[in-house]
Amino acid sequence: MWAIRSARIPIHSGHTSCFYWLTVQFGASSTLTNHGGVTKDTVPSYRVLFFGNADFAVESLKALADCMASNSGSKGLVDTLDVVTSNKNTPVRKIAGERNLTVYYWPNLPSLNDGKYKIGIVVAFGHLIQKRVISALPSGVLNVHPSLLPRWRGAAPIVHALLNGDKTTGVSVTKILPRKMDIGPVLLSRMYEIHQNCMHRELRDSLARIGADLLIQTLRRLPELEEIKTEQDQLCVTYASKVDAKMARIDWTAHTCKVIYRMHQAFGDTFNLRSLWRRQHVRLLDMLSPENMTQMQVVLPDGKTYLPGTPYYDKESHILCIKCVDGWVGFRNITIKKTMTASAFNNGYLTKDWNKDVRFENFESSKTNYPQVDKLSKVGQSHL
Repeated sequence: MWAIRSARIPIHSGHTSCFYWLTVQFGASSTLTNHGGVTKDTVPSYRVLFFGNADFAVESLKALADCMASNSGSKGLVDTLDVVTSNKNTPVRKIAGERNLTVYYWPNLPSLNDGKYKIGIVVAFGHLIQKRVISALPSGVLNVHPSLLPRWRGAAPIVHALLNGDKTTGVSVTKILPRKMDIGPVLLSRMYEIHQNCMHRELRDSLARIGADLLIQTLRRLPELEEIKTEQDQLCVTYASKVDAKMARIDWTAHTCKVIYRMHQAFGDTFNLRSLWRRQHVRLLDMLSPENMTQMQVVLPDGKTYLPGTPYYDKESHILCIKCVDGWVGFRNITIKKTMTASAFNNGYLTKDWNKDVRFENFESSKTNYPQVDKLSKVGQSHL
């Protein structure tokens, strides 16, 4: 019979001189549960208070609910499961309703002094857990974080991993300490390779599934993992600040093709890439990868200088090409008043005489004085 053994393996970050320690397990046993580490006869049972809001937290909440005794027909890993979320519209609130779980709305919490809960679990919650809450829970509070800490502490680790062009990321399960986010010791982690054209939603969902699995493993092996926990290396800390739609704005005079594509990976299925056309906000959709642009071999007319922001419609591929600082980027669709194909944008905008020399602009340089064209008042708002 094989026995479960844990080991810490150093993984180079690929970005600095830092190494991240991954706690992994070796071996298997026929007497172990699916998630390993303890026998069925010694499985712990937790009274859990779950804190979560966003989509990333949903898989972890489902995994905990699936481990409740009422669902397994025998002693469950989870004896009690109540939920704290911010409001009635969060993804976590929806799942809690589907699973008939008791829900509390932050900052209103249930009583913590009567021993009802043994442990707190935080996943994509976005609020600091007070010291009094941590102290009231005998097993403390765990956090499931979508990065290999200490890289990308903070609110938006997935976005920053994509913006930075990271080749790998992962999930870390840590103990929460008072006063600051994501500073606690790492109990368990797993690395994940980011494929070349990975988008934010795909990466988030993949890491959410990994996080749910690691969470259950951590609960089953908590005493063991607390003995071999790894303190975070302060020299390797990077921060993932909150994001907003302004970060999706393209600077045609500064951003390269590679940078714009990374922005598309990070924001293309949330905020969408943003620019200006005749002072109107536009969203650029369905961007082609740099590799696809190279394979297309778009042929541009000779004898003309193309300034950053210059649009060009390629009739062969039906792609809207836009000049940036070091080349051309391509989009299949655009939203300007309404969403339309690149072909429709060409027919409705680029082929009009009054748009002949108009370029896409940066937001900070949007005070261009366009020549007044009398015909504009006659063509309808959808063509402005």
